[in-house]
Amino acid sequence: MKKDLREIYLAPSRALADVAIDVFAEKYQAKHHKAVECLTKDREALLAFFNFPAEHWDHLRTTNPGRKVRCRQRPPG
Repeated sequence: MKKDLREIYLAPSRALADVAIDVFAEKYQAKHHKAVECLTKDREALLAFFNFPAEHWDHLRTTNPGRKVRCRQRPPG
C-alpha cells in the first residue's frame, strides 16, 4: 500500500498521478474503503502542487518540517 501511495505523490505529471489514484482506489477499495474515499475526495488538494513548476514540487510535497523551514529560509534567486 505504501508503494502505491508513493506512485501517486512521486508521479512525474498530474495525469500520471490521477491514474495512480484510480489504480490505488480500484486495488484497495474493498479492504480500505475509508482511505480510498479520503484520497479521492481530496484529490484536488493533494495534487495541487502540480500547478507549480516542476522544480518546486519536492519542496511543496515534503512532509519533513525541517526541510520546509530550510526552503522558506533560502534567499531568493
